[in-house]
Amino acid sequence: METSDIMDNAESVNVLLVVPETGMSSNVSAILRNCGFVNITIIKSLDKLEKHLDIPVPDIIICSAEFPQGDSCDLIKNLRLSDIGKNPFIPIITITADPSKEFVQKIISTGTDALMAVPFSAQQLMDRINGIIGNRKQFVATSDYLGPDRRPNSRGKNDMKITKFDVPNTLRDKITGEEPPERVGKTIRTMMDEMLLFRLDRQSDQIIYLVGKIKHSCEMGEVDPHARSLIESLQDVARDVIIHMEGTAYEHVSGLCESLLQVIHDIPESSGEALRKNLKLLSQLSLAIQVGFTSTQSAEAALQISDTIGHGN
Repeated sequence: METSDIMDNAESVNVLLVVPETGMSSNVSAILRNCGFVNITIIKSLDKLEKHLDIPVPDIIICSAEFPQGDSCDLIKNLRLSDIGKNPFIPIITITADPSKEFVQKIISTGTDALMAVPFSAQQLMDRINGIIGNRKQFVATSDYLGPDRRPNSRGKNDMKITKFDVPNTLRDKITGEEPPERVGKTIRTMMDEMLLFRLDRQSDQIIYLVGKIKHSCEMGEVDPHARSLIESLQDVARDVIIHMEGTAYEHVSGLCESLLQVIHDIPESSGEALRKNLKLLSQLSLAIQVGFTSTQSAEAALQISDTIGHGN
């Protein structure tokens, strides 16, 4: 899409510019205004970001990665995972003055659409915006990631292993007029529900995987440092599932995850026969959780498995 085409409809787009430096925010807003964007909200601190995500909901966020109080990576990731805001699919361009490999990887793992290192030109910024409008990457959802599919050769023979999604793009809709405004909110809510259920399903797979790794690490009858690290990861996944399960089709699994956390709590201080029993309980609970997340199984089936778990088994 040509910049002139963007200018014809850009005035309806809500832009949220989150940059701490006055010079940078002035330069970026000038570029945007020259291309027809007029609804630009500028904030300079991370602690004000969350309250600007809802009214109005931005159609695009241009955000610095570095702030005096830290980086913006956690906030962007929380937005993508629906922990904050009303639209986890908002197009995001992240700006950084630290192009080191480690920090770039951290930024990419948040689910941002594009990354730009300063200094950059007006044309480079508009190229990124054009890409989001006309050729936005499909999203993938895992247990801890929602964002563009950046896997190399993603259309190769392993393409079916991860499901990809075309997500709502209000920036494109407003520029092109493809989606009537009255349908946008419904489309976003429907896709949010689909993403949440898909993510919960992936988390059940992650629970099975971590339990298997913990059992293998404890084969000698002791809980070594590696097993403790895996246990912490399993706790994080189980807690996240509980938080996001309320009001979904998987709400009945919450009690199973609570039981899983109780068993996990006992494992680090156990050994020998006590450890063996706790690991067996852990396996049974992870199986019950997996059954509970299978759409073809009933809630009663998962709970029946849970009921068979006894301390003497």
